[in-house]
Amino acid sequence: MGQKRTYKQYSKEYKEEAVALVREQGYSVPEAAKSLGIAPNILYRWKQHIEEQQQGKTLAEDEREELNRLRKENKNLRMEKEILKNCLHRTPLAHLNRNTVSSYTVFIWKVVVRLLEIMIPSNNLTQGVSGPRVGGKLDPV
Repeated sequence: MGQKRTYKQYSKEYKEEAVALVREQGYSVPEAAKSLGIAPNILYRWKQHIEEQQQGKTLAEDEREELNRLRKENKNLRMEKEILKNCLHRTPLAHLNRNTVSSYTVFIWKVVVRLLEIMIPSNNLTQGVSGPRVGGKLDPV
């Protein structure tokens, strides 16, 4: 009763070949399923999935990955936009406690650095940048 059920996994190529038996060689789904040793409902499902992919109703695996990547990127860009919008209309820092101001300052610097990375190519960021002041003069990095 406590055992987990294990399911057999089939490769994409195997599924395509099984469906090809039905579509190209004229076997019925139950005949093909019996010869392959699988349940007919599995072969019906594979056949439906492949037909939907060919008709463009479902996304291919690489398209699905790209869609997920673009959704994640879109979410991050919306968040960055919201952060920048809030920075423009932020509340005065006087009523915040020291820890909040400190973390808020770090956060603002991260936003500024991110903006600079976007606007200025990385090789130009290090050219002409000076370090902290030492004895009233700028110390080159």
